[in-house]
This record gives sequence, structure tokens and C-alpha cells, in this order.
Amino acid sequence: MSGSAAAAALRRLATLLDLHGEPRVIVQGCLDAARQVALQSDEQLAALVDLEESTLVAPARVVVQELLTHASSPTLDGLEERTPEGLLEMLRIPGLGPAKVRAIHSGLDIESIQE
Repeated sequence: MSGSAAAAALRRLATLLDLHGEPRVIVQGCLDAARQVALQSDEQLAALVDLEESTLVAPARVVVQELLTHASSPTLDGLEERTPEGLLEMLRIPGLGPAKVRAIHSGLDIESIQE
């Protein structure tokens, strides 16, 4: 698992957590973790997720641990499965970030670009 692959997974995690309404501090923590792991080696990644010395927020630490152990993340996969596909499509629209897509979804009950 390269640091850049772990960073991409953590950016995806931050986006999904934001779509699901997680607190901004957790979302920002995942984005900070993505920047932190971007250039790390496998050994350095393993040290970053060490429970006693980790500076990563809990969701980011769990995902990196899963990626190091299994080369995939059941936590991230499960979160993606619980996210309506249309919300992910809406993120491709310029100017719509996770917070705006969440507001559209919760306020207007819209789950796709077609709606």
C-alpha cells in the first residue's frame, strides 16, 4: 500500500463522511490524515496507525490499518454502499461539494442528477 493510494482512500473517506453529515472536525481530520500519509512508505504508514502514537483521527486510522492488512477497506466499502449512487454523481457537478449535496439531499429529498 503506497502512501498516495492511502491518501486517495482517505480523501474518499472524508467526502463520504461529509455526505453522511459527520462532524466537520472528523472530516477535516481525515483530510489532514490524507496529506500526512501521501508520501509515506509502508513502514511509515504502519507507524502512523500505531494506537499509542497515532496522530490520525479514528476513522482514518481504521481505514489505513485495513488497507495495510487487507489491501482494501471494509469500512470504506461499507460507507460507499450506504451512499446513494446519485449523490456521488452530483459531486461531479462543478460547484457542488459534499456539504451542498448533503443539503440538497436532506432538504429536497433529491438523490440523483435526474431528479
